[in-house]
Amino acid sequence: MDGEHYDQDSVASPTVNIVSVRIIMVLYLLMQGYAHLVDVNGAFLLGGFEHNPITHKKRRIFMEIPEGFGEFVKKLVENVEEYVMELLKALHGTKQAAKRFWLFLLSLLYVMDYKYNWVDPCAYYKWTEDGLLIWASWVDDLLNVGPKKAKVLESVEELKPKVECDDTGELKEYVGCKLDIDIKNQRMKWTQPVLLQSFTDEFELPRESFETPAAPDTVLQAIEDSDNLKFQEQKNYRSGIGKLLHLMRWS
Repeated sequence: MDGEHYDQDSVASPTVNIVSVRIIMVLYLLMQGYAHLVDVNGAFLLGGFEHNPITHKKRRIFMEIPEGFGEFVKKLVENVEEYVMELLKALHGTKQAAKRFWLFLLSLLYVMDYKYNWVDPCAYYKWTEDGLLIWASWVDDLLNVGPKKAKVLESVEELKPKVECDDTGELKEYVGCKLDIDIKNQRMKWTQPVLLQSFTDEFELPRESFETPAAPDTVLQAIEDSDNLKFQEQKNYRSGIGKLLHLMRWS
């Protein structure tokens, strides 16, 4: 319930802004640097619950005993069905889990001397004797960019003991895009071959070619109820439009 179990402004999943990503990539090319990716494991389990701003008490959230846990609880109590569990940490499915992880990540990077970016809360930076180091977070996917490979890897190794993560390696792909990077000539090309192939795999595409999406000066008219799209057709349409928007924004 909003205001009791969570606040409406705590349900966002913070991600680095697309403009910030472009700026970071330009800086990466200009410094002829190195970029590395890591993926945090179990990110939504790492954040703790916030305090209620009205009561100033930590939020208390309960859940039914999950299937399979009953046998363990029976060793402690009788009538297991009469009991519930109190969550001490955020959990997948709790509305504030994503933002609580972001705050947890923010505290880790603060300890590593990275500064919070007030323009984009998912971009973090610090200056070193070798130049500028940048972290960018897309929920639990973290990108580290710096002027030297050794310096970036040092920053990655500094993070690993603080949180369990998968080392994805040198930047080759990002947010579903394939990156062809020519550091020497300071060039980068973004493509999305997997997403393009998914249109053929998932949709019945027309074989005809069209010069324009619609005729000029066309006025859209309301349709008859009998012509409404079925639920699955609407779902497919929304899915296709979502893919097109991602394709348009990123490459």
